Amino acid sequence: MKKFIILILMIVVVGVLFWQQNSDKPNVWVQVMGFVLLFYGMMRLSRKVPSKNNEQDEE
Repeated sequence: MKKFIILILMIVVVGVLFWQQNSDKPNVWVQVMGFVLLFYGMMRLSRKVPSKNNEQDEE
């Protein structure tokens, strides 16, 4: 459930970033905070993905 909420929030952030990019005078701070939230969300979603290096070390 928590991953679903993070995914929805990331989609909203991407929508806001596209909306800011297409406006006449984009607000730089909104874009910076959007990218920070986007990367934070990606970090949270990919936290549980195992590394390829761990599999090679176990063999």
